[in-house]
Amino acid sequence: MGITMGRNMGKKTPLIICLTVLILLTAGICFTFFVYLSSPGFGADDKVTLSCDSGKYELSWNRLNDKQDEEYVVEVYEGIDDNALDGDPIYATTYKWWDMSPDSNKCSLILPEDVLAGGARTFYINTKRFITVLGGDVGKRGKAPIIAQYDPHNSADFSADYKVDTASGRITFSCVGNNSGVYKLYLTKSAADIQDSEDELIDEISDAGDQVKFEESFNGEGFAIPEAGQTYIFTVACEAADSRLIIGYNRISLDREDFLTDKVSVVTKDDGKNRYTFTWNETKGDGYKVSLLDDGGTWRDIKEYSVNDERIFETGKLKPCTDYMYRVEAVDTPADVSEEDRICEIDIHTLPSVEYASVWPTENIAVYKSSSGDEQVGTLNILQCVTVLDEKDDRFLIETGAGDDSISGYIDSNKCMINLPDYIGDLCKYDITNSYCSIYLAHNYGIPAVSGTVVSGYEHVLLDDGTFLVPLLYPVAKKLVPAAEDARDKGYVIKIYDSFRPYVATRSIYDLTYEALYYVVPSNDYARISLKDYMSGKSPEILSLSNMKKAEPVTEEDDDDKDSKKDKKSKKKKSKKKKSTKVVYKETTYAKVMLNDGAYDLGAFLAAKGSMHNLGIAMDMTIESLESGEELTMQSAMHDLSYHSIQASNNDNANILKNIMVPQGFSMITSEWWHFQDNDVRDTLHPASVENGVSIEGWKKDDNGWRYQTEDGKFYKRTKETIGDSAYSFDEDGYVE
Repeated sequence: MGITMGRNMGKKTPLIICLTVLILLTAGICFTFFVYLSSPGFGADDKVTLSCDSGKYELSWNRLNDKQDEEYVVEVYEGIDDNALDGDPIYATTYKWWDMSPDSNKCSLILPEDVLAGGARTFYINTKRFITVLGGDVGKRGKAPIIAQYDPHNSADFSADYKVDTASGRITFSCVGNNSGVYKLYLTKSAADIQDSEDELIDEISDAGDQVKFEESFNGEGFAIPEAGQTYIFTVACEAADSRLIIGYNRISLDREDFLTDKVSVVTKDDGKNRYTFTWNETKGDGYKVSLLDDGGTWRDIKEYSVNDERIFETGKLKPCTDYMYRVEAVDTPADVSEEDRICEIDIHTLPSVEYASVWPTENIAVYKSSSGDEQVGTLNILQCVTVLDEKDDRFLIETGAGDDSISGYIDSNKCMINLPDYIGDLCKYDITNSYCSIYLAHNYGIPAVSGTVVSGYEHVLLDDGTFLVPLLYPVAKKLVPAAEDARDKGYVIKIYDSFRPYVATRSIYDLTYEALYYVVPSNDYARISLKDYMSGKSPEILSLSNMKKAEPVTEEDDDDKDSKKDKKSKKKKSKKKKSTKVVYKETTYAKVMLNDGAYDLGAFLAAKGSMHNLGIAMDMTIESLESGEELTMQSAMHDLSYHSIQASNNDNANILKNIMVPQGFSMITSEWWHFQDNDVRDTLHPASVENGVSIEGWKKDDNGWRYQTEDGKFYKRTKETIGDSAYSFDEDGYVE
């Protein structure tokens, strides 16, 4: 029995094995078909987009992340009713995931032209997984396909339009709104292929009606415009409320220049101290350049910009009261951009500015720690030249140098003379003839040892570059500004021949002229030389009293006595009078030419004991035509020390000057048409009389640092110098290294 059972078991073993293999194979097939090949398909929110661009219809949908879904099945059926899927598809294809760009999240395919012709359609899109068994493919579709209906009668015409308003920085997209649902505006940023970028939802509209309009900002708000070489692709899509079909309108591709205007517009800002900043909008073209109009009327390029550079230009510190013309220009613009649009000119007239101006105290003054307090940190010596860094509460902020021993603080601005060219620049013109060829004359005749000389105290007023120091007490300088501006408004420019005059000059001119009063004038008029002649090496003529003839006096009866003898008609007996005589000069002397035979004394034309010029509150000036640059003709020449210069003889031109200066608070003296002084400052501030002349020598500071200026106006450059107790090295531009 035992043997029989063993034999039977031996016969059943192959059958059991076969059954086991069959079970396992069936289980494997079931697992493969129902588990491995099983795909959930699409989610309930997944939709398909139908768009038309350039006459080509495109289907697109979001790619699923599971790469086991090796392909998508796409089928198109006629009709949109519930039985549409029962028939055969009129179009079917598969879409492999590996055919897609690895960076794309979108699947898309172009439908044949005739697929949508003729009526409504139902789209079927599903995932599919498959394996190869015995040389054949075994596949299975996903559980949840996308099924969407397209009805051409209810759908839009796929056409969207746009308009860019570069002035307001807004773009408008519009399309026909034939579908109910939500309209969405998408932006795809791409440098090459639209499939390489993600769609960004930037706006949406519900229940838009017949016309759909999106208005978006790109000028400082909203989205940033494309960068150079980048393309923006805008798409309007309608997501119907009752369908899984999205209607996609035609793509609108725009690059950077589509958002740019033709016209350059510049915004100008200043810091109140004559530094200007230009910023401008981005325009069409390949870059920009900033230019400056030079004195010769030629545009000189200053800086160039690429399209990616920050569009900002800073002028740096500009000269005060000076006209500048800048322009910002777009370069390499399209041919249809006009010159008027691509160029923007900026006309600048700078303002008076004390920053970096040279000033001289008219007495020893305190240096205070603050602009309003009384705490003293040092003393500034009379006529010590310093540079103003700022102004506050009627005080100048100054610093005496670059070394550790320098003094920094505030000084009383009312006790300082300021250099007019530093403060008001080209608002006035200057010709300080006392610094190179004095034009003090006796009505066209040269005065010995005065005319043609450098007057005592003016030795350092003419600088090496041909410019002048023109000191004037600061409160008076402020009052000069509106007068000079009024002159320009009327077509003139004030030309200053003298301002501060040291007492040594006043005394010297008077004494030398007084000594020559009774000498015979030369036989010819004095020929002055110009600054240009002087700078080129020409020497002025200087008369010497030792080479001139002294007039011989004669004695004659007094005119009053002569008249009494002629009065023979008088019936009354005249009492006997003592004869009177006086000394006269028959020859033409300086006194006769200047003083009109004694009608005036020398003090009418030259101060002997002090002048308003010594206080820094007076100026000698004339006016030029702004158009021609020529001085107006007055009744006498400038600094004609004679009765011909008196105000009573003013011609119309002299009265023009008078009517410019007097309304601004300046007073005159009767003997000089050119002299204007500030009596209000004299009476309220009581400025000190200054004995000696000024020099520019000292430390100077600007935006680039400290430099040291010598008395001739030059700066130390490429050298090492000991100044005070410290050694300094100066670079090629003169700044302390």
